[in-house]
Amino acid sequence: MCKQELTVPAFLIFWGLALLLGFSAVPTSTFAANGFTLQAIDEKSGSPVPTRVVFQHADGRQRIVRRTLPAGIGFVINGEQMLSLSLGDYQFQMIRGPEYRILTGTFTIDRDASDSHSVALPRMVDMAAEGWWSGDPAVTPSLRTLPLLMQSEDLHFAGYVGTGEQVFVPLDQPLPENGDASLWGPAEIRTDMCANGNGLLLVGIPEAFPIDSSAPPPTVSSSTIRAAAQYDVEGVIVENPFAWDLPIWLASGRVDAIFLQGDWLRLDRSVKRVINGRPPNDPGFSGTLGVGKWAEHIYWQLLNCGMRIAPLGGSGSQLTKHPVGYSRTYVHSPASLDTSPEGTPITSEDWWAGALAGRSTVTNGPLLRPRFGGELPGHVFKARTGEALEFQMELNLATRDPVDYLEVIHNGTIVYNARLDEFAKAGGMIPKLRIEESGWVLVRVVTAHTDHWRAAVSAPWYIEFDGKPRIDRAAVQFFQDWLSEREAILGKLPANERAAHAPYIRAAREYWQSLADQAAP
Repeated sequence: MCKQELTVPAFLIFWGLALLLGFSAVPTSTFAANGFTLQAIDEKSGSPVPTRVVFQHADGRQRIVRRTLPAGIGFVINGEQMLSLSLGDYQFQMIRGPEYRILTGTFTIDRDASDSHSVALPRMVDMAAEGWWSGDPAVTPSLRTLPLLMQSEDLHFAGYVGTGEQVFVPLDQPLPENGDASLWGPAEIRTDMCANGNGLLLVGIPEAFPIDSSAPPPTVSSSTIRAAAQYDVEGVIVENPFAWDLPIWLASGRVDAIFLQGDWLRLDRSVKRVINGRPPNDPGFSGTLGVGKWAEHIYWQLLNCGMRIAPLGGSGSQLTKHPVGYSRTYVHSPASLDTSPEGTPITSEDWWAGALAGRSTVTNGPLLRPRFGGELPGHVFKARTGEALEFQMELNLATRDPVDYLEVIHNGTIVYNARLDEFAKAGGMIPKLRIEESGWVLVRVVTAHTDHWRAAVSAPWYIEFDGKPRIDRAAVQFFQDWLSEREAILGKLPANERAAHAPYIRAAREYWQSLADQAAP
């Protein structure tokens, strides 16, 4: 077992860093060839727990197991499962979201062996007990199987954007249903959602909202935002931050959130280039880490334009055959629950409201619980010209991956950077940040994972002097250039198609020029 802990003085335990690196090895076992029962239990409670299991042949090839629920990579056991495999040697992993350690081991299928085995899953951190609740804003698996898939990944909230197909899977135990609460908390699935196929996602659509799931994506993607305004939709989310129409969507002033981590961060393969949207022209965004870094860079630019748009992490409407909740969003309980017993579940309404308000962190690995100036992400600090604000970044962190570095970013500039050992030597304390102008601050933890970008990022805290946001001229130019490239692409379309886009292009051009006129010199 590999485990690393950082001990900090008692008065720093809450605000300092609690680090756990966890992969636990299980001794080699021998199972019966005619069938054996595998059971997963929570190490602390001793209760059976749903989990995802990956079986591999000795050569590393994944083994498909009949009569189990596929989970994209591996399969799900609902507490326990009767399994049947051919003779031979196998490797396995048991994975239950990022809050548990990953159990690894080997086993042999023999003719004359025991017919049952129980494995205890050790929890690394209980985020819900600290007020942080997990969710995936856009998932596609069948509604019939989704509750069990969520419970196997310790995922509490999800937005369903699938086709509505009800997949039949022969299992020995009944499947849980939407909203089933258990020892492991709620598994709430929201279905009043739709994805337009161009990279936009709507949350909270009314029954009267016009949806034709068989129709192709609208030619003019911005018409989706216009319809959202007409029908008073709860939230507009950009799930493709690279989309060519992004500067047009942002100019509408109706975007509530944007995916910072999405279907370009995958466990089954590395995505090395932007497939549907504007690619980067900087070599710093190349390679296996490039697309993930490019998404964050785009997000920093829109923040530097004075926008308050929440970041999200999730699967997206195009990702299938992949574990739900690999990229996820953790939302902190609202202030009304601060005095409630630890682990008191929040409602689906509270989770989505917190996600769209940016009271959150985004991750596909590390588990970050930060506060800045004593406040949760999404908070707006207000001041007047001539004042100087000083705030401390405070955080707890748990991770299964070796951490490469920890950073605090202020207005797009890295103002604190430390390797984890350097941070530990400093007693888990980050120097105070002095702020004298409007802007934003966030914190991120980047791992040493090399297959793709794996990190935890907080939603921003905002600082507002004299009631005005900070608008950076270079950031505005970034989106003006993007819009010009989009116009050049649209200019190649037939005249009637160009005409359909023209009103949105003109409005976007005026919007970005207005921002440029407001930008600091």
